[in-house]
Amino acid sequence: MSDSKMSPLVVNQALTPPARLQLNQITLWCEYPIWGLLLYDDQSPWLSILETIHICFARERDAKTIFPGPESDGAGNPVHEWLQYNVPLSESLRHLLFSDQYLDDIAASGNDNATMWATWEREAAASNQLDIAYLRKAFPHFQDLANAVALLRSSQIDGNNNRRPTSRHLLPLGDNMIFSDVSEVKLQPDRRWLRRSGEIIYLMLNRSPDRARIEAILRERLLKARSPWNRLTRKLQGREAEENTTRSLTTGYLPLLTHRAYDRIAADWLAILSLRRLPLATSLASLARLSGFDLMIYVVERGIETSESDSDHVPPFVMDMVGTSSATGLRKLSDSMYRRHRRLPQEAMRSFVENYRASSEWQAIETSPNNSLTARNHLAGRFLWSRDIGTDPHAMPSAREQMEELLNDVQRSRSHSVGAMYVATGRQTGAVTARAGVGTWYAPNDELIEALVLANVGGPVELDAFLARLYRRYHIVIGAQEAMQAFGGELPETEASFRENERSFEERLRMLGYLERKSDDCAFVTNPFHADGAALASEVRDAVA
Repeated sequence: MSDSKMSPLVVNQALTPPARLQLNQITLWCEYPIWGLLLYDDQSPWLSILETIHICFARERDAKTIFPGPESDGAGNPVHEWLQYNVPLSESLRHLLFSDQYLDDIAASGNDNATMWATWEREAAASNQLDIAYLRKAFPHFQDLANAVALLRSSQIDGNNNRRPTSRHLLPLGDNMIFSDVSEVKLQPDRRWLRRSGEIIYLMLNRSPDRARIEAILRERLLKARSPWNRLTRKLQGREAEENTTRSLTTGYLPLLTHRAYDRIAADWLAILSLRRLPLATSLASLARLSGFDLMIYVVERGIETSESDSDHVPPFVMDMVGTSSATGLRKLSDSMYRRHRRLPQEAMRSFVENYRASSEWQAIETSPNNSLTARNHLAGRFLWSRDIGTDPHAMPSAREQMEELLNDVQRSRSHSVGAMYVATGRQTGAVTARAGVGTWYAPNDELIEALVLANVGGPVELDAFLARLYRRYHIVIGAQEAMQAFGGELPETEASFRENERSFEERLRMLGYLERKSDDCAFVTNPFHADGAALASEVRDAVA
């Protein structure tokens, strides 16, 4: 598609989508030029960072720079990245881990080793998926094979979801633990679960000023690490690991060249990965939660930037830390902020269209005679939007009527929209609590609180300073001081309610082992894992504070 046609109304100097990006199935180009292609509700935070790591491993495998940075044309103008990456299929290993129905029962039978091997060979032969001769050589004792498979199965991420075997994944602790997400029959990428949210994260990291340092720590801790989990996986794969059968994918679309959200998520990745005393699996779990929350903030920030003139004033994330069963005023405030954030995607998309409606280009079309055909062509070019309104320009709706229909279409609820992603991610990250008959509000669970500490605390920091940092970086409001800043100098609830909220937060930090109170007036938030990563992490945090 040419640039003239594939140039939907840009927001804040958005980049033109790559010419090779397939957009033929898109019927409404309003969400993607604001937030990117795409943020997907069925892709959990875990699967999102898994997709990001897929790209990193693919580039490491091809001896390429992990984060090459933004691209430019011959004249030095920025252009959107177009990156291809290959992900291993690992068909036999996945069959062994996620489809084999006999291994566990045979291992529990109590038969002798030879009988167990013979029984499994007979039962598994029909699948024609396994190199049983190799496995018997690599694991002479059948019970050792069963134990190895059980151990790897325990590293499955999002294991409670009943996904198809070709959409189940392990903790990405090494190159051999990376699998492409494919259809069951044709074994081709269909993006059923890995739908590009992780590509959005990758593109954010690639455009951040700290991409080189993130690349260095990723190589050290993950891409070049010699994980015993990965060695075990490779042993189960055998020749399949050498055959390197892959599936090829290309990255999606992220509109803006720079954004504060990119710097924030990059700082979080760098800070957490720099904590070398923190086990890698725990680091990845914290990254999944915090990256998901970072994407939620990005949705809100871009929504405000698109729909309101005062883009610096972001409706805060008022976090209820008390957790009582009664509906307190602060909980109601948190519920109100959550509902405000949920409305933003629809408001932003409507503003996106309304901005074009007010443009001189559209006004000229709307006021010209016989404008129906011209309007249809312009709306199709700007928004990839068209309706079956025939070919007779005299029978078509007028330009004004077509614009009204487009606006109505924008306001209709859609499955798998960025709004649906916001709701799902709030639940999956632990940022949001919902109770039937009570409401939905921001109330972070312990895992998200821990991730916030790990990403924002190097050496001991006073609790007040920590609260200020959470507000400055994430728009999080817990105490009275931050509430005053967020709400124009006036408290939306009583000062006592915010003080109680602070005390509850302090107690939760203490119970988690992240707070020490030195005196009645002095409490410090601490990070026991910071010792050898503190200097680098603190430098990054100060840069984005």
